[in-house]
Amino acid sequence: MLASVVVLTTGCAATNPTTPGAVVTTQTGSATAVPTLGLSPQALQSGPTEPVWDQESKDSARRAAAAVMELFARPGLSATAWANELAAVMTPKAITDFYGTDPARIPAHHVTGHPSLTVDPTNGFSVLATVATDAGSYRIQLLRTMAGAPWKANRITAEFGH
Repeated sequence: MLASVVVLTTGCAATNPTTPGAVVTTQTGSATAVPTLGLSPQALQSGPTEPVWDQESKDSARRAAAAVMELFARPGLSATAWANELAAVMTPKAITDFYGTDPARIPAHHVTGHPSLTVDPTNGFSVLATVATDAGSYRIQLLRTMAGAPWKANRITAEFGH
């Protein structure tokens, strides 16, 4: 359910009696709908936490990359079992991209090293992890929606020539 708050350009505000938590401002001008996504007024004031690259963010990204690769590098599983288990650590886009993949065609059988990260210090929502396997390295693009949210694999690609 998507709730909205109507805001008119002004300097005076009052609580809207028909919508709990909504604030309506009155003055001549144009109206603009501001989505609240069902959040309380307190949550809207504090807003979601912008992720930063602290040690916990890096550690959780490394753990997520290792978990993704451990689930990905299992060519002995049935396609259904492989896809179902991998889906828990992937974005909806990645689930769609890998739909129909035959895990028997994946050359990697196990992880052989610790993930390394390529971090953009200005973007705490995305990171590129490189994970070594018995068939070479794989790059995993991990995404998260906010600080503390779980990392999800958005892309997994083999690094050829390394």
